[in-house]
Amino acid sequence: MMATPERARRTSSVPTCPLTPPFVMLAGLARSGTTWLGKLFESMKDAGLWDTTAVIVSADHGDAFGEHNQWRHAFELWNVLTHVPLFFHVPGAEAKRIEATRSHIDLAPTVLDLMGLPKEPRFRGETLVPEMFGAIANPKPILLDLPADTENPRRRALIHGDYKLLVFNAGYRRLLYNLKADPEEKRRLNKKEPEKLAEMNALFDEEWKKLDVVKAYGGVKLKDNTYATGPSK
Repeated sequence: MMATPERARRTSSVPTCPLTPPFVMLAGLARSGTTWLGKLFESMKDAGLWDTTAVIVSADHGDAFGEHNQWRHAFELWNVLTHVPLFFHVPGAEAKRIEATRSHIDLAPTVLDLMGLPKEPRFRGETLVPEMFGAIANPKPILLDLPADTENPRRRALIHGDYKLLVFNAGYRRLLYNLKADPEEKRRLNKKEPEKLAEMNALFDEEWKKLDVVKAYGGVKLKDNTYATGPSK
């Protein structure tokens, strides 16, 4: 993690001006990034590469500017930190917007598919190429995982359709949100939609059982005052 907890985690002093220095810095980075992407794309067109080259643009994380009393990124799995852009330019594919939620876990299979190579058996994601060329993009479970370390307790989440289940530590606390109606995750739906909560709980447990969890490096004291039990060599 690039940011230290003192600088990036929650703060009791929330600035009242929306144009805080971190916001201005990020806005400048965004403008610089889009400017240079534009230059890259124009150069590809000038070189005759645009019509024969696939381009993927995404990001590794979002940033918070006071949402949930948090600044910058890391430490949590709020939507503002995990919902990132994902753009594809693929020769022959018509421009469209795919509404169904997808994950970075699908990028590696997609790249291999675009190159005409078979999917690696160990990959858990699925190629997105058929959806780019017209296949129906059905909702599928999306898992998010933030392992426990020296800076944050464990966080996990499940997104399926419009709903998100946020899971704390071993699962003692679970919060349900509707990301379409409430993308800022301000309204918990545990009491209002108990049937949906039960459905998401069951789906989360089912999907998580399919994963091989890699334990953190052994011997390290974690944020919750327990110790990592993974291999030490």
